[in-house]
Amino acid sequence: DAADTYDVALLESTAARWRRQRDAVRAIGARVPAIAELDAISAQLARLADVIDAGLAGKLDESHSALVAQAREPAGELLIAAVPVLDEWLLA
Repeated sequence: DAADTYDVALLESTAARWRRQRDAVRAIGARVPAIAELDAISAQLARLADVIDAGLAGKLDESHSALVAQAREPAGELLIAAVPVLDEWLLA
């Protein structure tokens, strides 16, 4: 139905945005160390985009479950590491 079609399109666009974000963080991070601190977070989101794609294609397997579990564990630590560096950069 229309809601399913909308949800699929939203998930596809979200996965694409997460990949573009990773690419932007890497490109800008090469010049701005504070942005480079976001690389681990954006890389995790890009891996989760792969999970979304696999789910939409009906091809989820154990490796995708492992990616989700891996993304769940360090999220707090990644943010704790990145926020002070970004804060310092913004206040500079």
